[in-house]
Amino acid sequence: MGKFEKIIEELKDPESETSKELETIINEDPVKQIIVVRKDLLDRENEKMTCGKLAAQVSHASMAPILEKMRGGMTFDMISPTNENYRLFLDLKVGDPLKDWLEGSFRKVILYVKNESQLIKLHEQLKADNITTCLIKDSGFTIFSEPTITCLGIEPLRASVVDKYTKRLRLLNI
Repeated sequence: MGKFEKIIEELKDPESETSKELETIINEDPVKQIIVVRKDLLDRENEKMTCGKLAAQVSHASMAPILEKMRGGMTFDMISPTNENYRLFLDLKVGDPLKDWLEGSFRKVILYVKNESQLIKLHEQLKADNITTCLIKDSGFTIFSEPTITCLGIEPLRASVVDKYTKRLRLLNI
């Protein structure tokens, strides 16, 4: 039995030292998904984002980074060039934050920035460090008169990683 197989066997036993160490890491450094909203869209006189619109945009921001990881950088046309059915997969290993998040609490934290330029700056910082993010752009058919970037979804990460980028942001309170 190789080293990798031995570790897998140990993880199957919740009483093993390896399982206990992993449990400690998970509890001390939880996985969370951060979604960052543009506060200026909530404070406008005209074209003010409603609670319903906010809920829809945050929902998009939660799903988009996960779908992006499932596509593996491919467009949907590349996955299914004939517009037939296609499947998306996640290849998640033990200890992968997304795996822990999907099997755990789905913890989400909604923070805010003042405006679009701050949102784009954060997006670029995260992308530069190979963190999967998705800027969410409303189509402009209902509340907004034109397509409008509303929020940023960040892939679920350990708090110790994502907090490096977001610790100065405040919780959204409307």
